[in-house]
Amino acid sequence: MTALGQISNPFKSNVVTDAWQPLVLDVPAIHQEAFERCRNAFEGVRRRRQTDSVLLHGPAGSGKTHLLARLQRYLNVDQGNGHSDRLLRAIFVSVPLSTSAHGLWPHLRRRFVDDLLRPLQGETNQLQRLVAFRMSALDPQRRSARDWLLWVRRQSAQETPNLRKNLEILDQHSQLGLELGQALSLVLMGKNVADARAWLRGDGLPESALRRLDLSLDPVDERDREDQAREMVLALCRLAAPGLPIVVCFDQIEALQAHRQDQDALFRFGQMAAALFNHSKGVLLISCIQSSVLDHLRDAVRQSDWDRLARTVGVLDPLDAEQGRRLVARRLRAWPELAPMRAEHPDDELWPIPWNQLEPLFASGASTARRIITHAAFIFDQLGGRPPEAADLDEHLSTAYDRYRLEALLRSGPGETDENLRHGLTLLSQVLGPPWAIDPRVKGDADMTLVHDRTRYRISLCNHLNMGSLAARLRRLESRAGQKGYQHVILIRDPRLPISPTAARTRRLLSGLIEKKAPLYEPPVEALAGLKALRQLMSETRAGDLAHHGEAVPEEAVREWLVRNLDPALKGLFEDMIHQTQERLGDDAELWQDLAALLDEVMVAPLEEVQKRLGLGSLERLEDIIRRRPDRIGWLQGPPALLFSFVPADVLNVPTGGEPL
Repeated sequence: MTALGQISNPFKSNVVTDAWQPLVLDVPAIHQEAFERCRNAFEGVRRRRQTDSVLLHGPAGSGKTHLLARLQRYLNVDQGNGHSDRLLRAIFVSVPLSTSAHGLWPHLRRRFVDDLLRPLQGETNQLQRLVAFRMSALDPQRRSARDWLLWVRRQSAQETPNLRKNLEILDQHSQLGLELGQALSLVLMGKNVADARAWLRGDGLPESALRRLDLSLDPVDERDREDQAREMVLALCRLAAPGLPIVVCFDQIEALQAHRQDQDALFRFGQMAAALFNHSKGVLLISCIQSSVLDHLRDAVRQSDWDRLARTVGVLDPLDAEQGRRLVARRLRAWPELAPMRAEHPDDELWPIPWNQLEPLFASGASTARRIITHAAFIFDQLGGRPPEAADLDEHLSTAYDRYRLEALLRSGPGETDENLRHGLTLLSQVLGPPWAIDPRVKGDADMTLVHDRTRYRISLCNHLNMGSLAARLRRLESRAGQKGYQHVILIRDPRLPISPTAARTRRLLSGLIEKKAPLYEPPVEALAGLKALRQLMSETRAGDLAHHGEAVPEEAVREWLVRNLDPALKGLFEDMIHQTQERLGDDAELWQDLAALLDEVMVAPLEEVQKRLGLGSLERLEDIIRRRPDRIGWLQGPPALLFSFVPADVLNVPTGGEPL
């Protein structure tokens, strides 16, 4: 190994995968024209307070997400530093579309709220700054946004009613609605923030949390979930302040498609973008798509939607030789470890990378940024005497899938389960192929239809935290049981959401449906993590963001790998949904809910204490239930024998700090 081999490779880090990622290494001259289109559109929105849109396209690996990160830095850092008050000049929302097209609005709602509450430059978040700007614009005394921001932060500490009163004035101008205003005031005052945030995201809350928030206890009609999310997003867009536009960036549009010819997904995206355009002021919409999919998008959306989605079109062309040199030189200059050795070669801006080894990349005139960086990394390793990375695609895909799966086990909670199942089960059916298929179209209280041979199973997702909402859905399903289209119904609920014994009405309705042969299926946590990993792998692939040696991995190659190496937790998932849960639990289904609720509360308990708290006369029945659910209950035989909530072994192997290995 040479002296270079002792230095970390400058081309194997700082790859931009998220528009919020700090942009350390940037070459402004690259894609400058596309960036100027975004900046000019933003300045127009800020001056005129009229909504505008930009559509960006380029080949896979051209740097679309990098450009969004540059725009985010320009809006939230560079622009703020250029003004005396150092406030934001825009509200920035990043929306990677790694979801099902049938859940677009709820997905946008979650991303919108998460970014509004994202902390920036100190203790404040985007929501606080947005409210400060709006109050400044409405202030008859013309106090500055900076003064109002300090006032908002002071109210947060004191929890005074003054903030609520000013939000009521803001509501009169923006038509937020009483409940949205109430949730926003709680977040801004720092009171019941976790519950208020969950309500804003649309995650659903138990009645006890809704009472704490002073929000409606009326059961939510889940059939209107899309409409509710749409109204929430549009209401938040109405907060756009004079001089402070909201910039919404859509990335990975291709990931919405269930297959390459899926025009319905692109049509739905066009509808959503047009609705945002038509019903908001002071919003800039920026959408990114691969050039290879551009014509499909153009053909799929209505002309009126296209006119709103793509008022300006920007192209991210591959880089020419001069731009490629700048990109490589920028990386090398920014690497402190290399500085002493590079000082000995002042006339060679690319040292130690020989230009003649990069030049073949531009034989056809241009190359993508990703291909250039990947090749430079390979050359640097060679010069350092490092062994080349494994060229095996199977190993590369396995590493990526395992990383996504572990991240899901560590960070994904029940709030994501509905989206995970809607999107993930559709992708799983495509991997497995006949005799399995998923029809994602929604009908009544069925969220999708599982087709097996000639039998259609209506799948109803029952991951409600609000027992009133869950009871309302179960009641409607019970009334339809046995009717045409509802002869075969499967209820799915996250096993981390046991139904408490206090929810007697919900349990009674559930038992009635089970008696009518509508089983309740609780997928293992490992299967849910596998679905999340499958979603991420396929979304990255369809968006052209999953690369191997600088080239986008073809979707066919990923599908073939999945067929050969499908996660064991996913292989029999559909079979289990049809046959497993209620056949395995039988008459003990309600007792199982009691046990799960108890361990959800105490986490670990002696076996005999559990027996007493559940009112069982002997241990045999309890032990039998535990043996039938080894995926959910851990059992240390002792003495003393202990029961605990099961945790996947992969999570226990993560080092301190919670980061994947």
